[in-house]
Formats: sequence, structure tokens, C-alpha cells
Amino acid sequence: MNKEIIKLDFSFQDKIITLILKCLKNKDDISAAKILPTKKNAENFYQLEIFPHIFSEDYCFGYLINNKLIAISCCSTQINNQYECREKVGIGVVDMVDPDYRRLGVSKLLRKHIANKLKNNGINKVYLEIKTQNQASLFCASKVIKELQGKSNLHSYRIEYNYD
Repeated sequence: MNKEIIKLDFSFQDKIITLILKCLKNKDDISAAKILPTKKNAENFYQLEIFPHIFSEDYCFGYLINNKLIAISCCSTQINNQYECREKVGIGVVDMVDPDYRRLGVSKLLRKHIANKLKNNGINKVYLEIKTQNQASLFCASKVIKELQGKSNLHSYRIEYNYD
């Protein structure tokens, strides 16, 4: 079985959209809005959330098994180019694993891969936004932080409210 982590480019667009659609059909919360599992929404999510990372040659990696894209993870560093910051930071934006390949440590491998790339480029702080109900992702992030001998702090809560 051939397994590899690769930097994603535009040639993976169709595979990425297919993965997004599969995650949406699995009712994964990949967006702040509860978007419906349609091809149009998968394409729009790609254009708004993944395309910018690839275009800017930011940190966007995929995990392939036998040439099938089963996971993607992206981290943005563009804030460092747009603002004068006290320190360089990465902002974890997208982490998605094919529902058929979960609980195999794929997300952990991708997150560690990106963390090492960031560290090698002088970025020692990463901000992640993980929904509290996504216990698997919270657990995975905690394991990666511990294995990289990092420290984590909860800095904010996102509050959602409705008008009735």
C-alpha cells in the first residue's frame, strides 16, 4: 500500500472537491455555517477555503493512499504578510479526513507534518479553531501538541446565538 503526504496544487482540485462533498454528506461540520451537502457547496468551499492556500503557496497538504486523496490539512501564514505582527503565527484553517479512513492517525500525521514545516520556517505559534463538539479533533490536536512538546492555551470562545 502506497502512502504519502504531498503538497497540494491545482491538479488536485477535483479530488479535493470530491473529499469535501463526501465529508458534507457525512454531516461533518466543516464550516461555521451549516452548509448543505451539494456539489455546488463543495465547489464553493474549495474556492473560498482551499484555493487561497494553494494559490498563495501556503501550507496545504494531502494524504494519499494508493493515489487516492483521503485527507487534507491547511494552515495559513498570510496574516504575517498582511500585518506587522509581534511574532510569526500560523492559523489552522482546514482539516478534513475521508469518513472511511478516520481513526487511523491520518489527521495527526498531517498536523505534525505542517507543524514541523512551520517550525522550520520560524513559525512557533499556531492558532487552531476547533468546535467543542468535535472531540476527535480536539483529542488529535492535544496529542500533536504533546508529542511536539508544545504548550496549549485556550484563548477564546466563539459564541453563536439566534434571533427568534
